[in-house]
Amino acid sequence: MTTEFLRTKPHVNIALIGQNIVDRHALRQNMVDVAGKRLCKTSKSETRRLGNPALAELETQHRHYAINESPGEGPGMIATLCGTDIAVLLVSTLDDIEYNRQPILTLRQLGVRHLMILMGQCESDINVKQADNLERVIRKQLTDYEYPGDTLPIIRSNQQVLETDILHLLAYCDEIPPPERDLTGSLKMPIQHVTGGTGGNVAISGCIVRGTVAEGSIVELLGFQGMRQGYCTAVGTFDKVLTEGQAGDQATVFLSGLSLADVYPGQVLAPLGNLSCCNRLMADVYLPMPEEGGNGLGLITGDRLTFCIGNSEVEGTLELPPEWQTAVPGSTIELTIALAAPTVMDRGEGIFGYDGSALMLAGNVARLLN
Repeated sequence: MTTEFLRTKPHVNIALIGQNIVDRHALRQNMVDVAGKRLCKTSKSETRRLGNPALAELETQHRHYAINESPGEGPGMIATLCGTDIAVLLVSTLDDIEYNRQPILTLRQLGVRHLMILMGQCESDINVKQADNLERVIRKQLTDYEYPGDTLPIIRSNQQVLETDILHLLAYCDEIPPPERDLTGSLKMPIQHVTGGTGGNVAISGCIVRGTVAEGSIVELLGFQGMRQGYCTAVGTFDKVLTEGQAGDQATVFLSGLSLADVYPGQVLAPLGNLSCCNRLMADVYLPMPEEGGNGLGLITGDRLTFCIGNSEVEGTLELPPEWQTAVPGSTIELTIALAAPTVMDRGEGIFGYDGSALMLAGNVARLLN
């Protein structure tokens, strides 16, 4: 890294969500190409040496964007949505009409306020009629999950005018007010990607969700294997040098005093001694119906699930209140969760429980018990 990153525009994180990985990747690439051709010459497709390889960078006249991809279902969805400011849900007239409920529910629980829909396969007259029906259904679904379904942008994509559709999409993103960032709180950066840096350093990448980090900071990594202390030797983003990594940045932090064996995705970077882990908590949760990603089965005390909290995936056991023998899909309940390993979390943070790929519960951390 030799070029300095100039913070001249608000930075915004966009997540592209959809079932088809080919469609997601093609849209990400087309967004970068169109932005570089029509909006800002600094937006161009290039191979980076450091950072999360799943991210792409683009600029418009008003914003600097990081573009990520998410499958929209399963445990892998949660980590890819860390730090998302705007979600773009890719739907098609050929897809299962109920598929959209799970990603919309997940985005609501994660607190992603800004959502827009890109609808594909709208070229023929038959598909246009299907698109009319799909749009009515999606607007109803959005309203069900407390999004402004009547006014939220739905762009009907046509391959013949794809460039125009992408310009409309980016124009909507530019109109959204810049996200508010917590720059004064204690640093919290869930780790998404790890590589070996230069000079024996370890390079860790992720979205800073709170606080700041700069060269010279003494930090620690918290996770399943306890605490590891390190020294920050540099901070960057998209292969450019950052004087200071701030909340919202997709940052790469170089640490000395650690080996690759000490670092893994799912840990959290924090100031020395400022954050702690918890392995027992209470959560306010909703049990999804089958059309929302659930498997149609209820939950009882002693059930074991895979829990996703931030970038972490950890096994845990449920404990229902005494008056609840079984919690059935569609229920809302406050329950206790005992995790198999200590995990960093905040009160109010989103928590999701999976049985395989089935979403069994979605909610928020209510209380930390130890």
